[in-house]
Amino acid sequence: MTVLTGLVRNIYIPQQIRSPIQQTNIATELQLTREQEQVTAKTEGELREAEQNVKLATDEITAETEKLVAEKLAKGEKEAAELKAETQKLVASIAKETAQMEADATRTLGEATAKSRQLHEEAKAQKLVLAVDAFGSGDAYNRWVFAEGLPADIQIDMLYAGPGTFWTDLKGFSETLLGKQASEQAKPAPKLDKPRTNTAAPTRPNPPATTK
Repeated sequence: MTVLTGLVRNIYIPQQIRSPIQQTNIATELQLTREQEQVTAKTEGELREAEQNVKLATDEITAETEKLVAEKLAKGEKEAAELKAETQKLVASIAKETAQMEADATRTLGEATAKSRQLHEEAKAQKLVLAVDAFGSGDAYNRWVFAEGLPADIQIDMLYAGPGTFWTDLKGFSETLLGKQASEQAKPAPKLDKPRTNTAAPTRPNPPATTK
């Protein structure tokens, strides 16, 4: 048995048969391309729409955020202004109370000073009244005050005034004074044992004023 194998090396299709087939395939490819372009255009449109939606949402979020920030800022500024006004009001109230307390303290101090002076003057007056009562009269008290004011070592010389004028009597006074000075110069100087300390006279209250 003999087997023969045939290999096809080339198939020739006539143009009149091949051309319709090729045109059909080209039309199919063009249709597929057009459909793909439509899908691409649709997808691109959806993408653009999505981008616009994202942009719109972003703008809305930005506007809402700015609105919230502005509201928070306005609220914070309002609260700060209210707190400042309340603080100023409190400071003014404290300052007013402080001024009132200082005025009360000044008035109290003035009243106390005036009362102290009044009591001091009343005590002085009462002391003077008691002193006058003790001497029996104001004239006697004044004489005592005058006597207390004289120096402790005062010396009183009594001169006789005979008939004649005052100038005649002064001649005798001059002679007596000169004789006294000569006798004092002739005396020996006293020994100095210890220095003597002058004791000031105690302060005496003034006599009461006379009311006419």
